[in-house]
Amino acid sequence: RKEDQKVLGILHPRTGRIYVYGSLPMGSASSPSLANRYGSSVLRRLRHTSPLYQGRPYCNTWWKAFVGGQSFNPRLGHGMILMGKDGLPAALIWAHCDDFLIHASTYEKTMEALKQFLDASVEVGILCHPGKLIPPSHVVKYTGFLFDTTNEPTLRIPTGKRERSLAMIDYFLNRDEPFSRRALSVLIGVLD
Repeated sequence: RKEDQKVLGILHPRTGRIYVYGSLPMGSASSPSLANRYGSSVLRRLRHTSPLYQGRPYCNTWWKAFVGGQSFNPRLGHGMILMGKDGLPAALIWAHCDDFLIHASTYEKTMEALKQFLDASVEVGILCHPGKLIPPSHVVKYTGFLFDTTNEPTLRIPTGKRERSLAMIDYFLNRDEPFSRRALSVLIGVLD
């Protein structure tokens, strides 16, 4: 019915044409949960088919040097590591909604892991926007934060995000009239 279509926002008010999404629009209520589902399935497929993302588990901890005679290599990090057939740690990949982060021990291995990820994403129908692709570097923006591995791994908040948050807090603290719950929820969403 036309009345229902107006409520749902499908019927354009001036032209009277009905528009239907051909694909899932990002920003809709169900897009984050769907992005997590297809992102996780791509990662499972990639880890299953690509030798770069596979390896033999190795416990690299300082206390293993005392028991069992294993050596501890602090350059590999601390904890459980997947060691690839090339003698280097396997490439790692994380996903949050539609953001993906790839980490590997060398630039060449990271580039190859990125190529295999892009090939796998095209095979399953995920298109990666070239303008949003960040080439391998020591400082990468992921989920709105800067992951800095130039020295000791550090998580940084970008300057623009800090300034925006401070400006919004300043605006709310300097208001004399009350503000709506919706405005407060926007502020909390930005700060969260």
